[in-house]
Amino acid sequence: MAHPWHHALLSARRHGGVPEDYLEVHTWMDYTKSHVPDCRHRLFLHNAWGLFVAERILGPTITRISDGLVLPLRPILEKHIEEDFGKIPTLADCLAQLAPEPLEPDVTVYEQCTLSAQRWGGVWSDYQPLHQFLDWPRDHLPDGRHRRIFHNTWGIALAQQAFGLRYVRPSDGTALVVQLLAEQHILHERETIPTLETCLEGITLQRWMCARAMPVTLSVKRGKADDRSYTDA
Repeated sequence: MAHPWHHALLSARRHGGVPEDYLEVHTWMDYTKSHVPDCRHRLFLHNAWGLFVAERILGPTITRISDGLVLPLRPILEKHIEEDFGKIPTLADCLAQLAPEPLEPDVTVYEQCTLSAQRWGGVWSDYQPLHQFLDWPRDHLPDGRHRRIFHNTWGIALAQQAFGLRYVRPSDGTALVVQLLAEQHILHERETIPTLETCLEGITLQRWMCARAMPVTLSVKRGKADDRSYTDA
């Protein structure tokens, strides 16, 4: 499979700068491989929705360390996904092997916010950004499958990246532990907090998930890298 370094090399050829300018964002995009050591790890973020998650966590732009030039993040990661899949799927495409799953218990963001206010204090609107983030996949998967994306240990870590280790309550400035808030959210809808690998149960490895991976050659001149620099995995 393509290593973040190979993606960084191609980004430097397309956009200028040096590979080190892009390595951090490509490494972040592939971090799910630390949980799932096969191509299925890509299903969580290597899709149209995942690009906006990346912008939420990393910001809409990156600043090249080599020369200080500011570039939009999304086109860089769009190419990352195309280099791996040959296309940019939707989140629904990525979970298409699974039949729609029941929503029961169908807990709304408002109910989650109210529960947090009852337990931790403040008002329900204090918690709306965090609970909306954890249920964000539901906008694209309006059934129980949406819980497979963020309702797991990786989703808790991602919430910490998005909000920091402490969540400051807007109404009174009180700082709360994000991990505890996210765990409460998941446990209110599931009996346990699953791992990312557990959330892939029922999804088998398919060729399209690994169709394009390792560059055949790294001798393409800067600015002229294209699809021919890849081979099937």
